Amino acid sequence: MAVHFTRIDRSGSGKSMRLSGEKTKTCKTFFLLLLLAILSFAAYANTLKGNFVWDDRALFVEHYDVWQWKNIKHLVTCQDNLFEDRYTGYYRPLPNLTFLLDRYLWGQNPAGYHLTNIIFHLLTTLCVYWVAAIIFRDSSVAFLGALCFAWHPVHTEAVAWINGRNNVVSSFFYILAFAFYLEYATKKSLATRSNHFPCYALSLFAFSLSLLSKEYAFTFPFTIACYQYFGDQTKQKKKISTIAYRLAPYFIVIFGYLVVRSMVLPFHGVKFMHWESMWMRILTVPKTLSIYFRLLVLPLDLTVHYETTLVSSMADPVFWLTLTIVLCFCLLLYYSHHSSPASSFMFVWIVLTLTPVLNLVPLSDEGTFVAERYLYLPSAGFCIILGNLLVISWNKWHGRWKKALRPISLLSCCLLLQWYGFGTINRNLSWLSELSLWKDAVAQKPGSYRPYFNLAVAHRDAGNYDSSLRMFEKAYWMAPAAEDRGIILGNIGYVYYALREYSLAEANLKEAIAISPRNPANYNLLGNTYFMEHNFREALTQYRRAIKINPTGKDPLINIGIAYYKLGDMDRAIDHLEKVKSITSPDRRLYYYLGAAYDRKGMRCKAKRYYRTYLKLLPRDANYQKVVRRLKKMEAARQSRNRFHRWSSA
Repeated sequence: MAVHFTRIDRSGSGKSMRLSGEKTKTCKTFFLLLLLAILSFAAYANTLKGNFVWDDRALFVEHYDVWQWKNIKHLVTCQDNLFEDRYTGYYRPLPNLTFLLDRYLWGQNPAGYHLTNIIFHLLTTLCVYWVAAIIFRDSSVAFLGALCFAWHPVHTEAVAWINGRNNVVSSFFYILAFAFYLEYATKKSLATRSNHFPCYALSLFAFSLSLLSKEYAFTFPFTIACYQYFGDQTKQKKKISTIAYRLAPYFIVIFGYLVVRSMVLPFHGVKFMHWESMWMRILTVPKTLSIYFRLLVLPLDLTVHYETTLVSSMADPVFWLTLTIVLCFCLLLYYSHHSSPASSFMFVWIVLTLTPVLNLVPLSDEGTFVAERYLYLPSAGFCIILGNLLVISWNKWHGRWKKALRPISLLSCCLLLQWYGFGTINRNLSWLSELSLWKDAVAQKPGSYRPYFNLAVAHRDAGNYDSSLRMFEKAYWMAPAAEDRGIILGNIGYVYYALREYSLAEANLKEAIAISPRNPANYNLLGNTYFMEHNFREALTQYRRAIKINPTGKDPLINIGIAYYKLGDMDRAIDHLEKVKSITSPDRRLYYYLGAAYDRKGMRCKAKRYYRTYLKLLPRDANYQKVVRRLKKMEAARQSRNRFHRWSSA
């Protein structure tokens, strides 16, 4: 009996120790995740002081009124960059919903929008930890890999730029979907996997959300297939039929996404591929990969603008040099496959997630198909590999004498993390304002005209017209194409228009039209110039020319109605503006001049209705107080008439 009692006592003690060990492990994991969350937030806290920059201004300042819940159908059924006239072919409704929520919560305060980006980045960092912990089964590798991801300077464009959110949101759900799949797939027995089937369902759901955020989520099923081949450390050789069975639901989700996409976006398909340049784009793939590898390994000289050229021939030395770099990467992949299958999978992750942005499907008609934001998802693989290397370098030094070298490994790790952390904080400063962003781009790429052009626009919008003209002149002489020079001349005309030097504005705009006669913005601005000179008939002619090129152009459509109003033709002004109201988004000028035209016609009920609609629209302009006073006079006149009627009836 005593022996039996002793065995029971030991068993209970062992169970207690296991529970204690699991509790300690849980507390350690919670502490590491909390520390990662704090460090991730700290790296981007200075972006909360940032303003709306680059495309943010068009999205959240110029079209602020569009972000309303009543427009939700339009926001989820339109293409990405929803205010561009050109077809982009991108369908990303989920980021639009997050922007809509930001508008509701924060209004026009950019700090709130930046906070949302930081939160998504923080959540993505935690998912990177989760994935690394499952694949490498080492919390040290997971923590260091996730911390490298949280602080890698190449992420600043995706996180510090509000409109870069689609990269962060899509990556978050992509990595989350993969983490849920790993929880399901790494269970050895069928019974255990059945208990984790909700993880598989959640993986499908997260994958769907990733697809609705950005198109590179298409690579997800192939990521799973590669994991089963390279990274599965359970020593189970999965049959092709088993892998296909697991992947089939993901392809069904893709099919459903394509059906929805085809219903809400026009199909431009093969003509958008520019097949005539396909061979050159294939030859350029090694060059593009080499640029991205360099940015991952050495995130130096980061900039918002990368201008690259296509490789046109196999005789180009650039092709062979970059191909050699890619072949070295392949040798590294082959070596790691034998020594560390998990690391080899993360190498495959980098290439696979970069595939959609290698410009095989044209990303731009210009030479700007390389961008730092495209590295946000691929960098997860690189950072996990880096975390693994740091742990290996620490564990490598065993024995009495070798342990003396461990401080070197620790110092190297600290220096790397310091470089990443301070590099990110410093890089964020460039994204605080439009001026700082493009000044940095000019400093990094002084041989390209586009940074000078964008810096000139930033100076113009800030009211620094002299600096703007200087930058536009530099951009003009550096621009390689006549069409680009026409755009620059049009912007120079805009600056002179803002300075009220209408004769110089007219001269530059006419020259711009001579160079680039298919640009409707130049005709519209020339019409505005004539309008300010009170030459309303000539202004009307220019507005009509702009509409002939772009029949849906909102500004010239409204300007035509305003020109009719200034010419005293109230009937045509009302008829035209009523038609425009039914086909365009709400606009202050439209409702003001509709109210004014009806007011001039003596139709005060309709005038008051449009005046009141005008007052609800933001931001307020110079006519706001005038309309308020006019409504008060109309209300006083109405009350006076009512008193007169009561007196006369009495």
